[in-house]
Amino acid sequence: MTLQQLDANWYMDSGASSHLSSSSGNLSSISSSLHPNSNIIVDNGTCLPITCYGHTLLPNSYRPLHLSNVLVSPQLIANLISVRKFTTYNSCSVEFDPFGLSVKDLQTK
Repeated sequence: MTLQQLDANWYMDSGASSHLSSSSGNLSSISSSLHPNSNIIVDNGTCLPITCYGHTLLPNSYRPLHLSNVLVSPQLIANLISVRKFTTYNSCSVEFDPFGLSVKDLQTK
């Protein structure tokens, strides 16, 4: 039996409807007041239980970027950023290219 270490990186996901994390340790504030039957439905239809939710900041040289209402389920294998929620809340755009991605502030471009 081997144990795999959790990936602490965050990955942009254009298909995610919420920000998702496998650990509450990735968050700066946590709340556990969820509906008792709250689940995340993943692409194969499996339901993963949500243990809590919270908020965190991604450091940035210009200004911190907010991840609000991050749902936590220990059964997740990656931390996902919902592109739609991220761009709406942070008033920015995300551009993908062959080398990765760029986050651009809508006011300053």
